[in-house]
Amino acid sequence: MKTDSELQQEILSELRWDPSVKEAHIGVEVNHGAVTLSGHVDNYLEKLNAEKAAYQVAGVKVIANEIDVHLPHTHELTDSALAASIQRLLELNPNGLPADIQIRVENGFVTIHGTTEWEYKKNNINKILRYLKGIRGISNRIQLVPHISTISVKSEIENALKRKAQIAASGIRVATETNTITLEGKVSNLQEKRLAIDTAWSTPGVIKVIDRISISPN
Repeated sequence: MKTDSELQQEILSELRWDPSVKEAHIGVEVNHGAVTLSGHVDNYLEKLNAEKAAYQVAGVKVIANEIDVHLPHTHELTDSALAASIQRLLELNPNGLPADIQIRVENGFVTIHGTTEWEYKKNNINKILRYLKGIRGISNRIQLVPHISTISVKSEIENALKRKAQIAASGIRVATETNTITLEGKVSNLQEKRLAIDTAWSTPGVIKVIDRISISPN
């Protein structure tokens, strides 16, 4: 197991290696394996990229991303101008977004409220907005609301797994309780495991997936 000092140095090296991150103004602290990123960057996307780079280091499990976004003067927008830009951007990408969303902008920080039955629709908003200049941070508070029975969820997941040629559906068991899905069984590689988990998350009504799949190469 790596020491805190070793983990810190490897994260710093990863940040220096990643071309999407300017590591000069980013600090890294490690305390009993918990990583804290601090400092400042020029935009929100770079903040996300720094966190992504840190997660690439083996042994990193928990990250507190406390990096501040210091926007260059040319990127600063009033809240009303930023809100208008967000509205235009979402209007250009209507597909794959929740129908019921409300967005509030305050000092460059965007808070999103609403409901949806699809996990991917909730995540799509972050993917679209993270490239927008002027954003200092995003708080996605959209709630996942189930609209189908657990019996239907189980049936849809099992049928979806059978359609995937990469997975032997017989090797995976699906259990449902309210809006939680538990996957158990064995697959031959990590790709198949991820595919099973992604299939479960893509089912409407699911707000939690418990992964108990083990990998057993043939």
